[in-house]
Amino acid sequence: MREIDCALNQLICAGEDLVHHWPLKTRLVVKALEKKEVYCSWFQATEGDVESQFPALRVQDKYYSMPLRIQKSIFRHMRLHAAFVNRESTATGVEKLRIPTTLLREKLRTARRFMV
Repeated sequence: MREIDCALNQLICAGEDLVHHWPLKTRLVVKALEKKEVYCSWFQATEGDVESQFPALRVQDKYYSMPLRIQKSIFRHMRLHAAFVNRESTATGVEKLRIPTTLLREKLRTARRFMV
Protein backbone atom coordinates (compact mmCIF):
# COMPACT_ATOMS: atom_id res chain seq x y z
CA MET A 1 0.00 0.00 0.00
CA ARG A 2 1.22 3.45 -0.78
CA GLU A 3 0.27 6.79 0.70
CA ILE A 4 -1.98 8.99 -1.44
CA ASP A 5 -0.95 12.56 -2.22
CA CYS A 6 -3.99 14.64 -1.28
CA ALA A 7 -2.65 17.66 -3.20
CA LEU A 8 -3.07 15.85 -6.53
CA ASN A 9 -6.44 14.30 -5.73
CA GLN A 10 -9.78 15.52 -4.46
CA LEU A 11 -11.53 13.72 -1.60
CA ILE A 12 -15.03 12.77 -2.78
CA CYS A 13 -16.24 10.72 0.19
CA ALA A 14 -14.38 10.20 3.48
CA GLY A 15 -14.49 6.83 5.19
CA GLU A 16 -14.03 6.03 8.86
CA ASP A 17 -10.58 5.72 10.40
CA LEU A 18 -9.16 2.20 10.26
CA VAL A 19 -6.61 2.58 13.07
CA HIS A 20 -8.22 -0.17 15.22
CA HIS A 21 -7.79 -2.74 12.44
CA TRP A 22 -4.29 -1.65 11.41
CA PRO A 23 -2.13 -3.35 10.10
CA LEU A 24 -4.16 -5.43 7.64
CA LYS A 25 -2.00 -8.53 7.85
CA THR A 26 -4.14 -11.28 9.34
CA ARG A 27 -7.15 -13.08 7.90
CA LEU A 28 -9.20 -12.12 10.94
CA VAL A 29 -8.66 -8.41 10.26
CA VAL A 30 -9.61 -8.82 6.59
CA LYS A 31 -12.68 -10.81 7.66
CA ALA A 32 -13.65 -8.02 10.08
CA LEU A 33 -13.70 -5.55 7.15
CA GLU A 34 -16.03 -7.74 5.10
CA LYS A 35 -19.06 -5.81 3.80
CA LYS A 36 -18.04 -2.64 5.70
CA GLU A 37 -18.08 0.15 3.11
CA VAL A 38 -17.86 2.76 5.88
CA TYR A 39 -14.07 2.32 5.86
CA CYS A 40 -13.75 3.15 2.16
CA SER A 41 -12.78 6.70 1.19
CA TRP A 42 -13.04 7.83 -2.43
CA PHE A 43 -10.60 10.10 -4.26
CA GLN A 44 -10.77 11.60 -7.72
CA ALA A 45 -7.95 13.08 -9.77
CA THR A 46 -8.15 16.89 -9.61
CA GLU A 47 -8.63 17.18 -13.37
CA GLY A 48 -10.42 13.83 -13.71
CA ASP A 49 -14.01 12.65 -13.92
CA VAL A 50 -16.03 10.01 -12.06
CA GLU A 51 -14.24 7.22 -13.93
CA SER A 52 -10.90 8.36 -12.48
CA GLN A 53 -12.06 7.74 -8.90
CA PHE A 54 -10.26 5.22 -6.72
CA PRO A 55 -10.75 3.86 -3.18
CA ALA A 56 -8.49 4.50 -0.22
CA LEU A 57 -8.19 3.60 3.45
CA ARG A 58 -7.77 6.26 6.17
CA VAL A 59 -5.38 5.57 9.03
CA GLN A 60 -4.71 8.44 11.44
CA ASP A 61 -5.65 11.08 8.84
CA LYS A 62 -3.37 9.60 6.18
CA TYR A 63 -4.83 7.88 3.15
CA TYR A 64 -3.46 4.71 1.59
CA SER A 65 -4.28 2.88 -1.62
CA MET A 66 -6.53 -0.14 -1.19
CA PRO A 67 -5.20 -3.54 -2.32
CA LEU A 68 -7.52 -5.71 -4.45
CA ARG A 69 -7.72 -8.28 -1.64
CA ILE A 70 -9.20 -5.65 0.70
CA GLN A 71 -11.50 -4.31 -2.06
CA LYS A 72 -12.88 -7.82 -2.53
CA SER A 73 -13.59 -8.11 1.17
CA ILE A 74 -15.22 -4.68 1.60
CA PHE A 75 -17.38 -4.92 -1.53
CA ARG A 76 -18.20 -8.64 -1.27
CA HIS A 77 -21.94 -7.94 -0.91
CA MET A 78 -22.14 -6.10 -4.27
CA ARG A 79 -23.68 -8.31 -6.92
CA LEU A 80 -23.71 -7.56 -10.62
CA HIS A 81 -27.03 -7.82 -12.43
CA ALA A 82 -28.43 -6.72 -15.77
CA ALA A 83 -29.45 -3.26 -14.53
CA PHE A 84 -26.27 -2.63 -12.47
CA VAL A 85 -24.97 0.93 -12.73
CA ASN A 86 -21.59 1.64 -11.16
CA ARG A 87 -22.50 5.17 -10.04
CA GLU A 88 -24.37 6.64 -7.12
CA SER A 89 -24.78 10.03 -5.46
CA THR A 90 -23.38 10.88 -2.05
CA ALA A 91 -25.38 12.75 0.62
CA THR A 92 -23.83 15.99 -0.68
CA GLY A 93 -25.00 15.26 -4.23
CA VAL A 94 -21.56 14.42 -5.65
CA GLU A 95 -21.50 11.45 -7.99
CA LYS A 96 -19.20 8.55 -7.05
CA LEU A 97 -18.53 4.98 -8.07
CA ARG A 98 -20.31 2.14 -6.23
CA ILE A 99 -17.34 -0.23 -6.54
CA PRO A 100 -13.78 0.40 -7.75
CA THR A 101 -13.18 0.05 -11.49
CA THR A 102 -10.49 -2.61 -10.99
CA LEU A 103 -12.85 -4.70 -8.87
CA LEU A 104 -15.68 -4.23 -11.39
CA ARG A 105 -13.45 -5.62 -14.14
CA GLU A 106 -12.56 -8.59 -11.94
CA LYS A 107 -16.22 -9.27 -11.10
CA LEU A 108 -17.18 -9.07 -14.81
CA ARG A 109 -14.38 -11.48 -15.72
CA THR A 110 -15.55 -13.92 -13.05
CA ALA A 111 -19.18 -13.55 -14.11
CA ARG A 112 -18.28 -14.40 -17.73
CA ARG A 113 -16.83 -17.74 -16.58
CA PHE A 114 -20.18 -18.81 -15.18
CA MET A 115 -22.28 -17.76 -18.17
CA VAL A 116 -23.20 -20.66 -20.41
